[in-house]
Parts: sequence; C-alpha cells; structure tokens
Amino acid sequence: ISSLESIVIPSSVKTISDEAFLDCANLSSLTFAENSSCTAILERFVSGTQVTSLLIPASVMSIASGAFDGLENLSSIQFATDSKLAYIEDFLFLDTQITEFVVPASVELIGTNPFPETLETLTFAENSKLTALSDYLFTNTLVASITIPGSVSSINSLAFYQSNITSISFENSGVSELTSIKSGTFVDTKITSIAIPDSVLTIEGNSFPETLESISFDLDNSNLQTLSSLFLANTKVKAITIPKSVTTISVGAFQETLVETITFADNSLLETIDDG
Repeated sequence: ISSLESIVIPSSVKTISDEAFLDCANLSSLTFAENSSCTAILERFVSGTQVTSLLIPASVMSIASGAFDGLENLSSIQFATDSKLAYIEDFLFLDTQITEFVVPASVELIGTNPFPETLETLTFAENSKLTALSDYLFTNTLVASITIPGSVSSINSLAFYQSNITSISFENSGVSELTSIKSGTFVDTKITSIAIPDSVLTIEGNSFPETLESISFDLDNSNLQTLSSLFLANTKVKAITIPKSVTTISVGAFQETLVETITFADNSLLETIDDG
C-alpha cells in the first residue's frame, strides 16, 4: 500500500510479521492502540518506511534482532513504563539514528553491539532487572557517562571496547550485585576516577585505563578481599587507601604503577602480603 501514510495497530493484533509494511514507502506514523495485545515484533517490520519514532507497548515480550533493519530515519524508540520485554537482541538498534535510550526495567539481558554510533545517552529505568553488561555494549557510541544498575552482577571484559565513556558510577553501591571486576573491563574507557561497589570481592589485574587517577572504597563496608597482581597497572593513581576487608595483597599488586602512598583503613584485617 504505497499511499499509506499513517496507521494505528488495533489492540487485538498479537504479532507483527516479517516485513509487514515493506511496500509502505510513505508510511511515517505507526502507533499501537491502547491496551495492545501485541507480544512479538518480527524482522524488518517497518523497513522501507519513513517512520521516525515508535512507542512500543507494554505487552511486547520479544523483538527480533532485525526488526529495525534499514530504518535510518528512526530517531526515537520508547517503551511503555510497564514493559514486559526481557531481552534486547544483538544489533537490535544498530541501523537506527537514536541518540538516547531508556532500557526498560524488565530487561534482564542485552545482546552484543545493540546500539548505533549516534547514541549519546543510555539510562536504565528504575528497579532495573539487568544482570550483565554484554560485550561491545558501548562500542563506537557517543555515550560518555553511565550509571550501572545495582542488579548487574557481571560486566563482560569487552563491554566498554572502543567506547567514549569518561564517567562510570554504580547505582546504590551498598546493594550492588557486582562481585568481580575482570581483567580489561574498564581499559577502553577514559575514566579518571571510580568508586568500587561494596559487593566487589575481587579486582583482577589490568582492569583500569591509563587515565585513572583515583580509586575509592567504602573503607568500613567494602567486601574486597584480595588486591590482585597488577590491579592498578599503567594507571595514574598515586595514592590509595585499602579497605579493612582486604586480607591479601598479591605479588606485584603495585607493579607498573605510580603509587606513592598506601594507607590502610582502621581495624584492617590484612593477613598476607605475598613475596615479590
């Protein structure tokens, strides 16, 4: 229907099939009726149209990875506040021109490289259920600042690969689920400071970028147990106060650093400083 310019998807529609509007070259407005029953959006459902914005109804539980392929005019995608979407597929928004995006609270996992180079702001809805930051999550985007939800329990080592991140914070550090910072995790960022969540038990070597100048902990409530070898390697950190929870300092923990001052928190539980 080449003349179609606007459509409202009836609330009774449950699935939008592959290339549903492929021949609708003049379609510029697509909305969903109130109380939509749509649960699935399949491949390239609005490819070839002039649609610039979409509001995805709460009922949608799955969106195919190629749903937004070829949508170079699409600059705004929003989800209803009570969205049921649990997974954002690999490359889902890569062909769009969105500059900001709010991840629905219902999303538990985000696939590889889902966002376009135009993305400037990424935020997470309140009470996020996200469990991990996937590889290439910020690759080539313009996102400079990120607050990681407390629900995140793991960060893949390539999550920030080729990113433009200059600021990282953790939502409500005292209740974060993150327990480990893996080698290489923040190396591709440009952060100058970081406050480590209380939940983190281990920090592996070579985790931070050359731009890092300060690292801090809640000295009384941190659960960090071990300072791994090279954990501050190649950074600009000159002073560190080690939380009382640390029991072991590994061989080479401060090798390849600029650290000049090391202070221990009151009532330190340190037991072992390895030889080397």
